Amino acid sequence: MEYGIIATLGTSLIVCMYIIWNTMRKLESAEDLVDELTQEQFSTINRLKTTFNNLRTIDAKGGFEADDEIGQTFSAIKDEIEKLEGIYGKS
Repeated sequence: MEYGIIATLGTSLIVCMYIIWNTMRKLESAEDLVDELTQEQFSTINRLKTTFNNLRTIDAKGGFEADDEIGQTFSAIKDEIEKLEGIYGKS
């Protein structure tokens, strides 16, 4: 009777240890993925900020008139960039 209880407890311990090890392995994998995605997000934000600055440099003199098709396209692009800037912050 005692050996049965000890065997059951021992088996339960081994199963619990395996469950903990497996869960920890999956958690570490998920943490690595989160770190990778965070770095990609920071990289994207930096590229957007660079784009904001480049757009301002291009139109610093107001050379694109909204009267023609190019000016309208440029204004539309500029508006979208400003929306993104509102989301990601000014540089």
